[in-house]
Order: sequence, then C-alpha cells, then structure tokens
Amino acid sequence: TFANISYSGYTILGKNNLRLSKKRYIEQKSDKGIDKLVKKLIDLIKYYNSEYIILGSPLFWKEILKKQLVEEKTELSNKIFLEDTTSGDEQSIREIYRGNTLDKIIKNNKLKRDEDLVDQYFEEISKRNDLVIYDKKTIIEASNNGKIEELIINDNIIEKNKELMNKVESFGGKIEILNSKTNSGMKLKGLSGMLAKKRFN
Repeated sequence: TFANISYSGYTILGKNNLRLSKKRYIEQKSDKGIDKLVKKLIDLIKYYNSEYIILGSPLFWKEILKKQLVEEKTELSNKIFLEDTTSGDEQSIREIYRGNTLDKIIKNNKLKRDEDLVDQYFEEISKRNDLVIYDKKTIIEASNNGKIEELIINDNIIEKNKELMNKVESFGGKIEILNSKTNSGMKLKGLSGMLAKKRFN
C-alpha cells in the first residue's frame, strides 16, 4: 500500500500485491512484480518530492525493496527508513502514522543535519575564513549593519539574545536553533553558544 504521510494525516495513493515467497524470489533472482513496484515507488517519490521514504512490512520485503531502490537511485540511500509492521495494507500505514516513526526520523535527521552544519562552520574557522564569526560582540556589531546571512544559536541562550535574533531576521538573515544538550550544541557552547556567517566584510 502506497501512502503520502504528514503530521496532519495520510492519503492512500494505491496498492500493489506481491504474491511471492522469499525462497522463490531468491531462486528467480528477480521478479517483474518487484520491478514494477520499484518503478512505481520512484515515480511517486519524484512526484511528491519526498523528503523521507518509509518502507514497512512484517517480513523481508522492506529490505529487498530498499536494496533495489538504492540500486536504481543511489541518492535515495539516506532517505529510506525501515519499519516493522503487522501487515502490508492500510493497517501498516495507520501503525506508522500513529506510532513515533515520523518523530524519530525527523529528530534523528535534524541531529545529523545540525552536526554537519556545525562541523562545516568549524572547518571554515580552521581555514581562517573571516566571514565566519563566533565572538558575541562581533556578531552583534555585524547584525546591526545587516551583515549576518546566517546565525546558529543554542536554545538555552535564546531568551538573552532575542534582540540579536530579531535584528538578524529584520535584515533577511536565517536562524538555526540547536539543542544545547546535543553534540552539536556542546560544540557551540565551547565558543559563545553561537556562530554566524556574514554576507560581506
């Protein structure tokens, strides 16, 4: 069963029945039904511009589908998540929607994205890129002149820096808020609890 899932609900997009045992699938090494299913999934992923792909099944099909999807489109590798469900019909969609799958996926991806973002900034600092700044006084001065393109700040110092954040946003700057208790947040804490990238000097 195909579905488009969001926090507001889900929409059933279609169904596909695979009447093939794992043993028979392995013996044949391929199956037209699987090939059609993979093609259909790729078409839906492209049409809906899917950020995450959840493959749910009670047996082995999710692993097989993931393998073939990645073989067809390697860029999907980091977008696919596997989930155990009691069936492959609409019941499985309800299980995924009502469970904590979406929260878990989004949380894990935000953690990784935050770590990658902070690591990129630290790399620029090591290269002595003068567009990247982390001294609070310097960041405030740059924000007053509309120079801040992006501000990264820990959530535990937001209250003390609302004026700074408002100033950055007023000039069209982007703000990324990090959880101060995560690895990326702890790295940021080692500086001033914030980092920024200037548009220009």
